[in-house]
Amino acid sequence: MASVRSITAHFLGGYSSIHTRKRYKKDIVTWQRWCALVDIHPLDCTQVNAQLFVDWMVSQYTSTSVASRVCGVAKWMDALVAAGVLKSHGLHSVKLPKRTIVLDASLMPGDDEMVQVMRAFAWRGPRWEWLAAMVAWGGCDCAEALRVRKTDVRTWEGKTLVTVRSRRGNRREIPVDGRLEVLTLGLTAVFAATTTLGGTFGSKYATETINEVASGAVGRRLTVQDMRRWAVHRQFQRGVSTAVIAKWMGHTNDRYVRQTLRLLDPVALVSQADVVAQIVVEPDGDRFGSGSVHDSVISHMADTQPL
Repeated sequence: MASVRSITAHFLGGYSSIHTRKRYKKDIVTWQRWCALVDIHPLDCTQVNAQLFVDWMVSQYTSTSVASRVCGVAKWMDALVAAGVLKSHGLHSVKLPKRTIVLDASLMPGDDEMVQVMRAFAWRGPRWEWLAAMVAWGGCDCAEALRVRKTDVRTWEGKTLVTVRSRRGNRREIPVDGRLEVLTLGLTAVFAATTTLGGTFGSKYATETINEVASGAVGRRLTVQDMRRWAVHRQFQRGVSTAVIAKWMGHTNDRYVRQTLRLLDPVALVSQADVVAQIVVEPDGDRFGSGSVHDSVISHMADTQPL
């Protein structure tokens, strides 16, 4: 039987992205350090021990980060099971924390902070700046943005549209303008049709990097989710309906959008009901946005961004 060390090396080596390998290795180390802390053998991953591990991480990380780290360790454990080292493990049966919106308006970045954030990504190069802009201006998550290729960009009636895909393969188009449009068209001119515009690293690495760079730029904790909520708020201020914002972000309804806005701008949420009636119909019949949809947060920030 192969050793745990060789199985682990084979498991990590199965991922082409060096960033993914580093993140999974970090997850495994987190598990091993916790086991040492509570005096549990790293291979003794019963359901009880696995749940204790999750409960400990809840006090250390966000709910999204907990789920991501559990996923990394679980995949490693799966490899150990497949190799016959373990009969089973308890990580697939743990109760993960629910993803909830933190009801604290102070966590959302201000416009000045977002200028600082985007300048920090501009220093990292156009692909990182584009990826951060797709999150903060386009409302995408990192995994969706990293799936975008040259063939997903098109022009319709003078507007640049980008098709993004969810994990389940659902497609939607979002309009890009200002600096994001410049970056999008610039990258499509450079790369081949099959090349992803944002890079070849994994979404987990991209998310953690954006969290780190954004937090460093503003001097406080700032995450991808905070930046996506900023996109919701700014697009709403520009007159885009909650239904259209929800569609751009890939939600089946506008509950998330309204929950975010109810916290940040409850008065405006009530007064904007008449905006829903103003729509533009896409060639394929999709209801795409309000009449002011392209006067979005992107054009608002374009005047303040370095070229």
